Amino acid sequence: MAIEKIQAQSSPVIGEDVPVYIEAKDYRGNPYDLSGTDKIYLTVKSDLAATDGGAEIQLDTTSDAGQFDLTRASAGKVTITIPDTDTDGLDADTVYFLDVKAIWSSDIKYIIRAAEVRFKEWVTNSNS
Repeated sequence: MAIEKIQAQSSPVIGEDVPVYIEAKDYRGNPYDLSGTDKIYLTVKSDLAATDGGAEIQLDTTSDAGQFDLTRASAGKVTITIPDTDTDGLDADTVYFLDVKAIWSSDIKYIIRAAEVRFKEWVTNSNS
C-alpha cells in the first residue's frame, strides 16, 4: 500500500491556510483505509537532511487533530490544512519538501509520499 497522491494547493501563498490532499491506494489501485492509523504526520522541510525536529512545519493527528479532515479516511482520502500561522514563516520561491507518513503500531505499516512545493507572496502587501 502507498500514498498514491499528495497534492498541495496550486500556487500556495505565504500567510494563508494551505490544504494538502492525500489519497492512499493498495497495490491493486483500490482505496486504502486510513481510518485505523495511530498517527498521521505531515512534515515540510527546505533541507531533506534536516531532522524532523528541524522541519519548518510539522503536524500530526495527535498534536494538531484540528488540521486533519479524516471524514473520508476509510476511502483512503485525508485533507491536511497547514495553518496560516505556519506558512507565515516560510520564504517565497524556496523549494520545500513535503511528506506524509501514516503509522499503525499494531503491525508497523508506514506509507510515505513526498512532493515539492514553492510558496508565493501576495503581490499587494498593503492591508489598509
